Amino acid sequence: MTPLIGVTCGARRLDGKELTYAYRNYLQAVTAAGGLPLLLGPDTPPTFAPEAMARLDGLLLTGGEDVDPSSYGRARREVCGPSDPLRDAFEIAALQACRVLGKPVLGICRGMQLMTVAMGGTLYQNLPTEKPSAVEHDSGQDWTAYAPHTVMVAPGSRLHEITKAEGMKVNSFHHQAAETLAGPLRACAWAPDGVIEAVETPHGVLCLGVQWHPERLYLSDAKAKALFEALVQASRI
Repeated sequence: MTPLIGVTCGARRLDGKELTYAYRNYLQAVTAAGGLPLLLGPDTPPTFAPEAMARLDGLLLTGGEDVDPSSYGRARREVCGPSDPLRDAFEIAALQACRVLGKPVLGICRGMQLMTVAMGGTLYQNLPTEKPSAVEHDSGQDWTAYAPHTVMVAPGSRLHEITKAEGMKVNSFHHQAAETLAGPLRACAWAPDGVIEAVETPHGVLCLGVQWHPERLYLSDAKAKALFEALVQASRI
């Protein structure tokens, strides 16, 4: 049967109306990899997460607003962007349910940051002020463009096994990033300035997060497409 992949959503106001949304690229990338994407709204109560993930085969944590600093024990700084605590709470619960149920997870940008926090790590609230460097991590509005830096992939990591690459060009649109990791989560890719660009659990079911946006590259980049294929394949088991 076709694996059912839960895809998390954000919320926004447009013309005075409240919208729940996910960029179509996420859904298209899951479909192209052979999965059936199903949207998970940001207002879903965390108590529903175990039942939701029991019915689904895998989880895609998408990009979006900043994770609330209170979820990793930090005070909010002025450089931190808007947050959605309701979304944070549901996604953390969904990830934890996947860990208990043995369901695979792929996190993208905010999704990787959410994974970091859910497993006990912390975030830089704003790279330009907290970890300044010459590396440009926010490339602007063209999401199909590659960033002016590569990422270095750890040999022998699950990410290396999936992409078959020890380094790659990525697209990059973030001002926050993983600062410290905890629990079973390990760094498996880095930018030239040392910023963590991917995390994974080295054992068990797939649990992988990347800081870039492969959903914007999957049509032209086999390494980007391979990430979604890995999620869907793991969801078949």
